[in-house]
Amino acid sequence: MVGKDLCLFDIDGTLTLSRQRITPKMKTFLSELQKKVSVGLVGGSDLSHITEQMEDEQLVETFDYVFAQNGLLAYKQGKLIGKESILGHMGEEKLQPFINFCLEYMSKLRLPAKRGNFIEFRSGLINVCPVGRSCNQKEREEFAAYDKVHNIRESFIDALKKKFPDIGLTYVIGGQISFDCFPIGWDKTFCLKHIDKSAYPNIHFFGDRTFPGGNDYELFIHKDVIGHSVTSPEDTMQQDYKGFISAKDAYGKDRVTIYEYIGHVQESRCQIAQTKIENLPGKVNLPSFFINQLQNYYGIAVCSNTGNLSSSTKCYCLFHCSSVEKPMHGQCSIRKDSWCFYQRA
Repeated sequence: MVGKDLCLFDIDGTLTLSRQRITPKMKTFLSELQKKVSVGLVGGSDLSHITEQMEDEQLVETFDYVFAQNGLLAYKQGKLIGKESILGHMGEEKLQPFINFCLEYMSKLRLPAKRGNFIEFRSGLINVCPVGRSCNQKEREEFAAYDKVHNIRESFIDALKKKFPDIGLTYVIGGQISFDCFPIGWDKTFCLKHIDKSAYPNIHFFGDRTFPGGNDYELFIHKDVIGHSVTSPEDTMQQDYKGFISAKDAYGKDRVTIYEYIGHVQESRCQIAQTKIENLPGKVNLPSFFINQLQNYYGIAVCSNTGNLSSSTKCYCLFHCSSVEKPMHGQCSIRKDSWCFYQRA
């Protein structure tokens, strides 16, 4: 019996609006989703902030996994399974000059507003906030708009990289007002160290800051994860309602989720492609990056037709089974960066 998929969720911008509390609608959605899949939270904030945002004092018991500070504080079904410390990892001699420079840099910034709590030292990372984390919602939104125009956080990170080129830290912009600094490798992929990947057919991750430099990017593109980029909590719910609806199992009366079906299609089609390549004369290897492209391509094909099993089957069967004499690219996306060279605009 195949187990449930695991769905991991970023919090700010994915399950809630930035630093806002979860809505009753989202709570109901997550409760319904847990009937179909295992659910985990992956947040950059400390556990107290996540608990407050999710409005659940029993948070670590509610979800299968809760990863605070990118997974540096890790819970599975209510039990603590991992804890790391940036202070123990780096030491005071490295951290104090770094913090002093941050404070000096921020003292010279001219912003729409400045409040308090500019440096938040967490067990697994340092959060730097030019406007100050004690700002109110109006001041938060003012800084976010100002930052979009003046790139305050990006410029700050550039200055840190120049000043401390060998300190061994990674910098990611998260939320509206701050950025995180943590040892290389301590991004959100750290949570995967605590997950038995063989226990789940697929591991999904939903995040809003999935672009390079965003704090969801590394987990979003990880080879063991199916990444989903969302634009808001509403978009998160829409994608999940569409993706985890039931589909008829081709092998009988059992039911499977669309995403389980996608995973099966991706794997089986690429195994066929690999076999055909290996059977060609001479030594021909199918590069891993090409296999990943094929998997993503077939996944997109099925995702685009989740409401119609017949159409999705047609998509993955026809994709690139074509020739010069008989092109069959009708299901391929037509855009500038299309994987299909024939359909690139």
